[in-house]
Amino acid sequence: MPFSSKAQEIHDHIVSTGKADYWMGVAKLLADRRGQHRPGKPYSRSIHALRHELKAELSDAVNDANDHHWEEVAHWLVYEAGMG
Repeated sequence: MPFSSKAQEIHDHIVSTGKADYWMGVAKLLADRRGQHRPGKPYSRSIHALRHELKAELSDAVNDANDHHWEEVAHWLVYEAGMG
């Protein structure tokens, strides 16, 4: 998955610290599970909530990243977690 340079920096930080599995777990927890009788996919991705969590936890580690960069990484985590 191609990232912008700042999103790549965030990605590299997550991978180098060994926290990718942790963040994929957070992505799964933030998915909105739908009930049996609701149409559509069995869940909806909560990219906004995951982006907020990433930004809150990692903004000190990666300077000058904007919401778009955090959202790129959130999409990657949701995809890797099997939710995308």
